[in-house]
Amino acid sequence: KDFPVFDEAMTYTALQFYRGRPCAGIKCAFVPGKEVGTINWANAAADIPYDLLPKEDAWVLLPERERVFLDRLRSNNTSLGKLASVPSIFQGIITSADHIYHLERLKPGRYRHFPKKKLPVELELEDEIMRPLVSGEQAKRYQVPATEMFLLFPYDDSGKRVRLYSESEMESKFPHSWQYLRTHERELRRRENSAFDDDQWFRFGRNQNIDKQKQPKLGVAQTVPELRVFYDEQCKYCFNNVRVNGILIDSGNMDYPYALMGILNSRVVDFVFR
Repeated sequence: KDFPVFDEAMTYTALQFYRGRPCAGIKCAFVPGKEVGTINWANAAADIPYDLLPKEDAWVLLPERERVFLDRLRSNNTSLGKLASVPSIFQGIITSADHIYHLERLKPGRYRHFPKKKLPVELELEDEIMRPLVSGEQAKRYQVPATEMFLLFPYDDSGKRVRLYSESEMESKFPHSWQYLRTHERELRRRENSAFDDDQWFRFGRNQNIDKQKQPKLGVAQTVPELRVFYDEQCKYCFNNVRVNGILIDSGNMDYPYALMGILNSRVVDFVFR
C-alpha cells in the first residue's frame, strides 16, 4: 500500500505480473510488511473480474469485502461534489514562489524569511498585508488552526472583488513589504519562463481561488495519514496550495458546517478517503 521503499524518495510502488494468456480478471494482494516474500499467494485476494472494474474511472483494487462496502456507499449516498450546499471545492493559493511569500511571524511587525540556500533573515513588514497560512501540519481535526506561518498577500479584498494592489498603492500603504518584494523582483519576474515579466510582476502565480480565502470554509488537509477537516468560521486563514484544500458552504443553517465537518471526520469517510 503506502509504506516507503526508499529512504530518500517518496514513491508508491506496485508490482505487476502478467501472464502469456488472456485472463478473466485481476488477482490483487497487499504486502503486509516490507518483505514481498511474506505474501501468501495461495490466500491472496480473489480474482476481481474485469466486468466489475470501471470503464473510465481509475481502478480501485481492494479485497472483495472492502470493494462491496464502497460500492454500497456509492449507490446509497451523494458525493460531496454533487451537494447543492457545496458550491465549490478548491485548492489553496499558488504563489509560484512560496519561499518569498511565506514567512514566519515572530511578533507584531517582525517576520522571518527563509531564502533558498541561505540563512534566515528577520524583516520588518506591515501586519495589515500578512495573512495566517495553514499547511498540512497545522491542519487538525475539528480544531481552529494554530500557525506561525503567514502569507504576504498583495491584494485588496475589502470589496466584492479581489484586486491586486498597484505599485503606487503598495509603496504608499506598505513600504516595508514593497521594499522586500522589490529585493526579489528579478526572481519574481522570471517565474515560469518570465511569464510574470510585466507591471504586475508581484502577483501570485495563479489568481483562481484568491477570492475564496476570505469566506467561511472547511479546510481539508492533504498528504496526511488520515482525513483532517476543520472549520474556518472567522474567515481569517489562507490555505497553502495543495497542502490544504477548501470547501465552500452555501447554507443559511449555522449548524450545517459543523455537521458536515463531523461527517467528513468520521471513520467511514476517512476509510473512503484513504
